[in-house]
Amino acid sequence: MTTVIQGAAAITLWRSGLFDTLEIAHATGLSEPVVVIILDAVRAAERCE
Repeated sequence: MTTVIQGAAAITLWRSGLFDTLEIAHATGLSEPVVVIILDAVRAAERCE
C-alpha cells in the first residue's frame, strides 16, 4: 500500500531533477511501476488545471 508520504516523496524527488524512477522507487520503498503511475497522475492533474 502506498502512503501519502511515499507519494509526496516520489513527486518531490522527481521534481528535483536529480533522480530517475528506479532511484525514487528504492528511496521510497515503492516499486518502479507505482512511481511511474504516481508521476503520470500528477502530470495529468497539472494538465487539467
